[in-house]
Amino acid sequence: MNTLTEKIARERLQQFFHEKPLVIFGTGISCAVDIRFGMNALQNELQCKVPPKLNGNGLKKEWQCVIGKLNQNVDLENAMNIVMDPKLIEIITSITGEFISSIDEEYATMIMGGSIEWPAAKLFRKLVENLPATDPTLHVITPNYDLLAEYAFEKEEISYINGFIGGICRYLDWTQCEKIVKVPGEKINRKRITKTKKHIRLHKVHGSINMFWLDDRVRENNAWIMRPPKGRERIIITPGISKYERITDFRKALLQKADEAIEKESSFLFIGYGFNDKHLEKDITLKLINQKCKGVIITKDANERIQNLVSQADNLWLVCKYMDEKSEGTCISNKQYSNVLYLRDKKTWDVATFTTEILGG
Repeated sequence: MNTLTEKIARERLQQFFHEKPLVIFGTGISCAVDIRFGMNALQNELQCKVPPKLNGNGLKKEWQCVIGKLNQNVDLENAMNIVMDPKLIEIITSITGEFISSIDEEYATMIMGGSIEWPAAKLFRKLVENLPATDPTLHVITPNYDLLAEYAFEKEEISYINGFIGGICRYLDWTQCEKIVKVPGEKINRKRITKTKKHIRLHKVHGSINMFWLDDRVRENNAWIMRPPKGRERIIITPGISKYERITDFRKALLQKADEAIEKESSFLFIGYGFNDKHLEKDITLKLINQKCKGVIITKDANERIQNLVSQADNLWLVCKYMDEKSEGTCISNKQYSNVLYLRDKKTWDVATFTTEILGG
């Protein structure tokens, strides 16, 4: 097997971006802005806010089972697997939505005003600018509930659509939404031909703090983010097995177009994504392993799931953080090379630094 050097790693990573990838980003990118977007903070919030809302022995018993799992150092994702009661799911969803919304509100003005920058903003600008005219759509999938990416896209003047169309209370219609990115093109035989401008197609597969269920349809309403009307269910799919059951209700709305995009693409970029969503990853992992599709994972912390996938997929790169007794740096690995490359004192695992060092700023 060949030995991986910094020069080879840089060249191979740069080559990856010659093709248009499908991008998946997770909570890691939001945690880079504020750690409260992570699971630990959500766990603390739920442990504090759920008990006062439990008014039945059944609910209390089920929640105590969750607490028991957490006390055994089971992560929130798996501890919540036992939550089945619809009322408890409703309580958890409401608290989660309020918590994420309150943090999101703190950063909306800062990102839009430019006092802070969403870490992946420059990377997405480069990805969109480099889209070929013949294929001007960058598919982006996220399980995140927050709106940090949307604020950044608007700040950077990156065109994007998310399937919703309308006024204050928008409805989901991808066909109509696609017309937003149509612009006049050249004249051919005296007829003006429309073309599609370069843009992001954003798929929020676990819902969002501004999504609600209204008139048996998924709706988007920014005015309701902080104070939803009584009885309006916020559509966010919370951790645990209940997420897969709730997806049955909203799958067509939230996942159908994302599934279609995954089916068509053959190159995948993961940013701050922990590989916790089997329903989303199933087809992608099969493509990476069986079809040897290309992929790059950029993340601060690699877990066992990520390491296992990298060990099986021939063309998957991992760029993550490492620490030794003397310094903090980056490690880069790929199955085709006999060694893991360690870059001491380099934060290439940080997506903003990665963009500058690998893609040139």
